[in-house]
Amino acid sequence: MQPDFTIIVPFYKETTALAFASHYFGTLGIEPIFALDSKQIARRKEAEDIIGRPVAIYDNPGGFVESNFKQLAALSPTDWILRVDCDEVPNLKMLDHCARFVKRPTSNLCGYLRDDLLWRRDHFDKLKFSALYFDTQFRLFDRTRVRFKHEIHTPGYHVPKWKLPLVPLWAAPPRARLYHLARTFVAPAQRAARMEDRQDYQQGVGIAFREWNLRPDETHEWERFDDPAFTRLFADWWKKHSDH
Repeated sequence: MQPDFTIIVPFYKETTALAFASHYFGTLGIEPIFALDSKQIARRKEAEDIIGRPVAIYDNPGGFVESNFKQLAALSPTDWILRVDCDEVPNLKMLDHCARFVKRPTSNLCGYLRDDLLWRRDHFDKLKFSALYFDTQFRLFDRTRVRFKHEIHTPGYHVPKWKLPLVPLWAAPPRARLYHLARTFVAPAQRAARMEDRQDYQQGVGIAFREWNLRPDETHEWERFDDPAFTRLFADWWKKHSDH
């Protein structure tokens, strides 16, 4: 039976993150479309060996995933798509909400809060933001009803503005969350190199964004992450697949 939405995971040079994403979705019995950037097509066999099945290739002449987002969306057999980056995973409540939302949509897209996680040997800490800041990621969308755009650090399509205290029709429940593992999988030196590689595409994003991303982890505020089941799943996988 065809599901109501398709999960697409675009990736580029990631290895460890790709392996965990494949493991995570596999434990849930989900087979997302892993889509390799066309500029990295030489890595196709390596990637397929990691996940144990074929990957898709999406044509991307630009330097970031939003460069040709419409073509990425065209890989899906369904109009509703959940795009998840290679170093992210949706929690179970988010997946459940996606399934319910696409059956009775109140908008052509949906936004989910994201936790930025760092592994600390036996637990995760999550980045602590100001109480007034919400890291909302717009990842669930109907490709037939959005207006695509080609700007870095956007969802890849237009999102209407909103103002508090109004609750927008695309707002998901706070417990339906996206987990971001970049700080766990990518060492600080690698993060700095990645930012340099993408410097040409950072115009208009702002110096403050770049500096914030390059700050050492210990200079940020952290709080304990609370999802015991996900923590156990990750800990078991990390022991088997990490050299740390």
